[in-house]
Amino acid sequence: MCSPPPPVVYIHSSYIVDEQLNKQVVNDITLQGRGDALGLAITRNVCQGSCCVFNRSLMQYLKRMPRDFVCMHDWWTYLVCLAVGGKVITDARPLILYRQHAANVVGVERSILHRVLNRLKMIFGNTSHYRRDYCRMLLSLYTDVMSENSKKIVAMAANYTNSFYAGLRLLFDKDFYSGTSYWYSFTFAFSVITRTL
Repeated sequence: MCSPPPPVVYIHSSYIVDEQLNKQVVNDITLQGRGDALGLAITRNVCQGSCCVFNRSLMQYLKRMPRDFVCMHDWWTYLVCLAVGGKVITDARPLILYRQHAANVVGVERSILHRVLNRLKMIFGNTSHYRRDYCRMLLSLYTDVMSENSKKIVAMAANYTNSFYAGLRLLFDKDFYSGTSYWYSFTFAFSVITRTL
């Protein structure tokens, strides 16, 4: 009897366009660091919902999510895939036009000012501890299928507020920084220090 295929999510880049569909920039996800590392996936999300597809094997894992668990669905899909040992395929080719309006609540950051403001909002406006809560939910739902290394990485982010040492360990762990941008490294570190992860 054949074993089921592993969970897979495919993510591609996009053209960012304005209201008149004029191309502004390419959102190249391959420039945002490795897309297949669990620690970095906790640090930042490279999975844009409109630019990803996943297989039925991953869907079976996603069905474990409680109906009342509020999350960013694309980031959660990406995290679950890596947490359960699935494969993430990243494609630098921009395959869609992603229209950005001036009043977008979320989306791709087109300017340095927009990037700075978003990071400041992430740091000082975050009271939900969503990354920590995502990790706690991963542990509660998928411990039975996670590797020991994946459990270690997720547990570090889930339990970093338990002690000063736990926070210090997370702050200096290379799994959460290696290959990512200075912006994400800084905001992740600041979130750990201020306990708003």
